[in-house]
Amino acid sequence: MSYDSYCSFVVNMVKCAITLYPEETWLHELLAAAEGQIPADHINGHGPDCQVVWQAVYFGCRAHFHGETTKMI
Repeated sequence: MSYDSYCSFVVNMVKCAITLYPEETWLHELLAAAEGQIPADHINGHGPDCQVVWQAVYFGCRAHFHGETTKMI
């Protein structure tokens, strides 16, 4: 997943899914295992601690991309 505020979104993602869908354990497991990152166009607005954890260049086997070319126009 790639989201501009992933660092704040991921903190409560599983807890929210459990609250909203308590019987869907497959969803809880899927979200707990999901990996995410913050797009390069947004990551520079985040602090260094967030950048080290969520910037694509720090993940193995991921390329650097911003994925937001359509929004830039």
